[in-house]
Amino acid sequence: MKNDPAIEAVRQARREISRELGNDPARLIAHYKERQTHFQGRLIHGPEDVAPSGDTAQPTVAADKRVRAP
Repeated sequence: MKNDPAIEAVRQARREISRELGNDPARLIAHYKERQTHFQGRLIHGPEDVAPSGDTAQPTVAADKRVRAP
């Protein structure tokens, strides 16, 4: 496997975040969910959010806070 400096920087950041949260998976998930909510308007949605018709309209946020396609 090649060493990519950008990938290694991401991995290092993830290790640091995990360490700061005590390597606790539940706290880590809560942290990333909070960050996702905080940056909701900046998220880039992948192909799974494209309707079968090819419509690429931005998904809406349902009452349960999960992102759903319109």
